[in-house]
Amino acid sequence: MTARGAPELRLRAGHLFCDCFTDAPQSFGARADGDRSLLKIVAAAGFSVLSQVLAISTIPVASAELSPNPSWLGAPYAAMLTGALLATFPAAFLMDIFGRRAAFALGASLGLAGGLIAAWGVIGGQFAGLVLGSFWLGVAQGFGLFYRHAAALGNGTWTIGWVLGSGCLAGLLAPMLIAVAQWEAGALAAAATILLAGLASLATLFFAISLPEMPVAPTTAAATRIRGRDFILATAGGALAWFAMTALMGSAPILMVGCGMAAAAASTPIAWHVLAMYLPAALATSAVAAVGGARLSLIGLVITGIGAVLLLTQSALWGVSLALILAGCGWSLTTLGSTVWLHASGVPSRAVLAAHDSCLFAAAIAGALFTGFSA
Repeated sequence: MTARGAPELRLRAGHLFCDCFTDAPQSFGARADGDRSLLKIVAAAGFSVLSQVLAISTIPVASAELSPNPSWLGAPYAAMLTGALLATFPAAFLMDIFGRRAAFALGASLGLAGGLIAAWGVIGGQFAGLVLGSFWLGVAQGFGLFYRHAAALGNGTWTIGWVLGSGCLAGLLAPMLIAVAQWEAGALAAAATILLAGLASLATLFFAISLPEMPVAPTTAAATRIRGRDFILATAGGALAWFAMTALMGSAPILMVGCGMAAAAASTPIAWHVLAMYLPAALATSAVAAVGGARLSLIGLVITGIGAVLLLTQSALWGVSLALILAGCGWSLTTLGSTVWLHASGVPSRAVLAAHDSCLFAAAIAGALFTGFSA
């Protein structure tokens, strides 16, 4: 098509663009059906996090049973993080080319497929199946993290906290679903829980395909230019929080066992930790405009640091639980602040958003590796 009615758009060869949107208001797709579009994004993000929590809580246990060699014990978890890292750029650019509905539907579909493959691997005793399914579950996570960017681009930075806060659903439902899987499936509890992770991706798919499409937003050079200093600082702060969170989560189970806590009893502090990772972002939404993304990131990093120091110095169960809660709160505020900082600096391009998210996942991988080397 031609750029009739949209001379400010930077069209390129192969770029799909619908002419029916050229006369639509810029809020089309974001608020075309009132606030229902935002609610669908929040719901899709919540089920995406639920799938992630169910998978992360179960895959290490399944790996311990199926791994043919102790050195391969962390392969499924590493495959999940690698899949999330590799998905960041496709998630960004597919949204630009095919639209957010198709891109998010693809990510959720891969999560459903990953859950089915990983569950099959556990049932059939196929370690390779568990690794492959974990990889696709990770790819779905990479797409799911982009929901906060989609909300900000369509509605404003104030919505980022609501999208992150939707993860509270995981903190409330994940322990109950894991308990039900253990009660009903018995020896196949790990496979049942991973299958539930795939079904959570199916719920994400339902909300993703019901999103109204958005037109291509004007992307003039002046509108999309973001200062390198803002990008570097926002990304570095978020990456540091993700590194600390992954490293602490890798150390926490070992410390809990050392405190005499059984694995089944650990669900309560983990549930509080998951709530702490997402609830503060929702509560801080109203303060974002007054505090600003940069200050919010700094506050979150300080809280994360306090949690890390407390975790390293505590041997009692209550101390470990408190440290996890503090670290979760800090991670939540830093992730919210860094994302707001990025969007408040301008209208970020897809490449900038993808680079930001890929750095976060790379830091998470580094944190997981740090836990392994320091164990």
